[in-house]
Amino acid sequence: MRQHHGTMFNVSVVHLALSLGKQDLTLKKLESVKENRIAQQTEPDGALRLVFDH
Repeated sequence: MRQHHGTMFNVSVVHLALSLGKQDLTLKKLESVKENRIAQQTEPDGALRLVFDH
């Protein structure tokens, strides 16, 4: 997902996993976000690649 919906999905998963005491799932999801969202959607200088004009 390229919009904010994917980010909000990840926030929801992490919140639910933390609430259920699933630390392993929480860490797995956060590592995935680091690799699949942050790394792919930002430039080395911090600029955002996927910014859409509305």
